[in-house]
Amino acid sequence: KQWYQRRVRAAQLFNTTWHEMHAKTSDFKKVVDVVREQLNYVFRSEKKISTLEEVKNTLKGVPFSKIQEQRLKSLEKESVPILQLREKLRPQLQGLVNKQRLTILEAGESFSTVSSNRRRPRTLFCRLSSNHKTLHYGYDIPVEGNTCPTIDELPDKLNVADIEDVVLWKDQKRQRERGLDSPLGFSIEYSHSTTGPENATKPLYFICQTNEVFQYWTDGLNVLQKKDASNAIAKEHLSMLLEMEIKIRQLDILDIEGLQMPEQAPPVPPMPDNFNFHNHYNFPPSPAVK
Repeated sequence: KQWYQRRVRAAQLFNTTWHEMHAKTSDFKKVVDVVREQLNYVFRSEKKISTLEEVKNTLKGVPFSKIQEQRLKSLEKESVPILQLREKLRPQLQGLVNKQRLTILEAGESFSTVSSNRRRPRTLFCRLSSNHKTLHYGYDIPVEGNTCPTIDELPDKLNVADIEDVVLWKDQKRQRERGLDSPLGFSIEYSHSTTGPENATKPLYFICQTNEVFQYWTDGLNVLQKKDASNAIAKEHLSMLLEMEIKIRQLDILDIEGLQMPEQAPPVPPMPDNFNFHNHYNFPPSPAVK
């Protein structure tokens, strides 16, 4: 009786998977392969299964979509073309992350800071100009609700070209002065071509309210210095964008009949013996073709 019930359950699973895959008669072997994977997933799992009812309930959690997702992940890890595609997409998506960081700097942020005279707490509001050439800032400027000061309301400015370094306080091994030891603090060291003599030899001090603001702003300042955003949140965002882009390009790839993903990239064909066809079809002249 149990053997009969198992056969019935396998047949029901086959029928369900057939409809989930929108299969045709020619897809019979594909459906069988998926059903085999579903059964293997259940019986090889760490969860101990002793009754047919448990088998039935466990199989409900292994639809075709989950098998397809596992196949795609396996394909991404093992397929050389997918790995090459990932590396090809990385610079473009890294540029997107970098651009987003600059957008955050343009919106502006309010920071705590320290007074250059008595080390008393103060606030500093800073934002980046739309042309990404100047940081505008001001001390103790009131911020009401979600309304941020405009660039015209910020009396001081610093040319991005004058920035020499961004110093993270948490990376300083030597004993830091009192007030400059926050793990969410950093300093902008700059030359003084656009600052008055009063601030000529002093860096700007920033203490962020949250770790997220700290990562966004230090990454944004690095981008202004022609570096990539590389903090933990930036890496997470880049990874997420890569996964999304790969999935979009692989959308339903396993449902296309007869399509097999190659393990190696196809070879580049050799150059033709001549380019006579270029003149034959009246292509416009090109300096690359001789």
